[in-house]
Amino acid sequence: MFISRNNPLAGKKKVTMDDLKPFPFIQYEQGEEGSFFFAEEAVWPEYSPKQINVTDRATILNFIIGLNGYTVCTGIDNGDLNNEKIVTVPLDTDETMLVGWVTNERAKLSKAAETYIEKLKSVVADHGYKLID
Repeated sequence: MFISRNNPLAGKKKVTMDDLKPFPFIQYEQGEEGSFFFAEEAVWPEYSPKQINVTDRATILNFIIGLNGYTVCTGIDNGDLNNEKIVTVPLDTDETMLVGWVTNERAKLSKAAETYIEKLKSVVADHGYKLID
């Protein structure tokens, strides 16, 4: 999950959902056109006294920093975050997250799309996660 470097939980090796209860949960909202069946977050807090929905990445990062909030994510930092102010801390859970993409089997990916997917695979592998073909 992403939290502010100034959050009291930032120094922990793992964080539980109970640890997160006092902090605002910042959720990425995909809007009316987003799919009902997909979410950015793999685990949702059972209870959060404050839940804030945002629609863009800049706002979610600013709220994590400014409101001392958190969001659940892959934990993969590809280096383009504000690393001076945001850190990733693993969530202590038995849940797993499968990250992937959907393609049309009748359409060929462009060279740019193939390059992008290879870069994503590289970032995931560099963080020690297993790739599934």
